[in-house]
Amino acid sequence: MSVYEDTKRNYRCSICGLPTTQTRAWAYHPQASQYDALFGARGPRNDDFLAKEDCSKLEKQTSWWSDVYLLHDPDDEVDKLCPDIAMPDADRTPREPGAMRADIQEYKARWVLDGIFYFGVSGVVTTVDMIGRQSDRHRAYIPTHAICLEMAKRVFSSTKAYLKDMRGLWTALRWRYGIERRNLAFNHGANYTLVDNEFYTPPWSWWFDSLSPSSDRSLFSRLCSYTHSWPGPSKDVPLVNYVHTFGSNPLDIENLTENILSNLRECRHNTLLRREAEGFKRRLNSLPVELWDAICAEISSPRDLPRVATYILPQGFWKDLLKSQTALPWLWDIDLALIDAKAAEPCPGGSGFEWDWELLVRQLSRGVDFGIRTDVPPPPHFRFERFQETDQSVEWFWTCTGYSDDLAHVPAGLHNRRRIWQLLEEMFVGDRLPKPNEFHNESREHCLIMPWTKSGDIANEPTWVPSIWINHLHRQIGGRIYEVEGLNWFDRPSSQYWQMPQRSDQGLIKVATVEEMYNALRKKGYPL
Repeated sequence: MSVYEDTKRNYRCSICGLPTTQTRAWAYHPQASQYDALFGARGPRNDDFLAKEDCSKLEKQTSWWSDVYLLHDPDDEVDKLCPDIAMPDADRTPREPGAMRADIQEYKARWVLDGIFYFGVSGVVTTVDMIGRQSDRHRAYIPTHAICLEMAKRVFSSTKAYLKDMRGLWTALRWRYGIERRNLAFNHGANYTLVDNEFYTPPWSWWFDSLSPSSDRSLFSRLCSYTHSWPGPSKDVPLVNYVHTFGSNPLDIENLTENILSNLRECRHNTLLRREAEGFKRRLNSLPVELWDAICAEISSPRDLPRVATYILPQGFWKDLLKSQTALPWLWDIDLALIDAKAAEPCPGGSGFEWDWELLVRQLSRGVDFGIRTDVPPPPHFRFERFQETDQSVEWFWTCTGYSDDLAHVPAGLHNRRRIWQLLEEMFVGDRLPKPNEFHNESREHCLIMPWTKSGDIANEPTWVPSIWINHLHRQIGGRIYEVEGLNWFDRPSSQYWQMPQRSDQGLIKVATVEEMYNALRKKGYPL
């Protein structure tokens, strides 16, 4: 069964990457054993620094984690069409030509212990463990939060989404699982951009942020200065704010519209434009109505617009865009009456001002990002001989960005909703590339057969997915992919498949550049 591992006690949702059990996850520091080995002392408990009231709030905020469904394909289509990622002992009998594809099954499940889930079918309780053992067969069952599953069904109607139904969602998740289970390295998300997206959540080092600022553990205080400062209700315990940002219920958001509108600013009527912008606005206004409508339709589903208003289009256009509930579809429950009431309010600046709906929509179109911070100097490289045996401690200053980088008022759950919506819109069948160390131990152009389209339909002609060396790459906030400096010889990648003919008896050729890797993947249809 695909239980994506987080720690030995918690397993993560295959859609959002958060645990699939609502335990006291914040009480026991997940890196306590490494802490013990490093410092010869008892590993820290997060509740050493949490008040009882904080623990109660965290328990309430994360209660939705334990509402889990297991997805399952009774056809075992992936096992039949892509044997290299099939479950052990899977039934690979081909489907009858023209047979209808079965509906993906959704089983209400309960996490029990050490990777075991219980679920009931026709009154019979079935046990499934983390590698798929169910009775005498291996079947793939993939866990998701009930809330994430509900969001996925909303995303199916998005014009930006690849996946349009449960069959497509299942195939995309099952493809990822089939690749990751080869090394039992579960739950790193998509990697076709050459870096694991880690579900747009910070790595495990954020747990150290739960240490109180008054702690005398100066090493961790220094390291935590490189992480992102999460907004939230606590001034003393960053863990509370982390859960506020990443762990809160993304469906039930309290005072959503009020909080969003509290970020609305005012701007002057008839703001002076630069000469180029003024000329563009004049030409735009002279267009026939049909062309004007066509242009407006093109920007009717904005994503990641620059957070700088141009004031070329009227403010009424942007207000209507916000009210449409389709332009920013993750705000499906925004209160239209409250928007109209706010629009009717006079601006504090007086009659010479109007509400800046354009800036607000641009800010709300922002997606989430992940990577290494570029706004602070990198920390020194620490060598932990007994701690992951690496001197490239980039995890200490990975971070994520989102609404809180632009907006002063972000209610609990809104960042998480935007994050999960983006994960689902970007997801497609084949978005995780096999790595050479997982298959064949060399880069291959024809590594895995791909019988499906990106949306999960059966393709007219199967294609091939390549394997590429990418473990030596990191990503910065903003999207730049780069090679880690100072790699040991045994960490350096071997030749990529397109470099094979160029290899000589003298050794390996120069490491492929990021752009060369992008070009190879673009030829395979990857959206880069």
